[in-house]
Amino acid sequence: MNSEALKGAGIGMLFGLVLNHTGFTSWDRVHEMFSCEIFQLRITFCVAAPVLGLSWLVVNRLPKAPPNGPKRPMHAGTVWGGILFGAGWAVSSACPSIVFVQLGEGQLLAV
Repeated sequence: MNSEALKGAGIGMLFGLVLNHTGFTSWDRVHEMFSCEIFQLRITFCVAAPVLGLSWLVVNRLPKAPPNGPKRPMHAGTVWGGILFGAGWAVSSACPSIVFVQLGEGQLLAV
């Protein structure tokens, strides 16, 4: 494994620990958030949005590699793919990154 892959794996594990610690991997906690029973996860969203914005500012200032391949145009398949992706997200009650963390926790329903 090269050093870039190890860095990526380390960042992914750290991200998974944060998701676990904040409660985003628990279907019950997420349901409580959307039914306005708890506000911890909403506060986490409110903190995460500015952190993401600042991160994008930093990333955009880094030297950029040339793009790989041609730009892909928007077409009907993109829209239907987005709808299908969102529907799967709603049915599973978890975003794709959460599912991997749930599997790491041993939650077999994530499969």
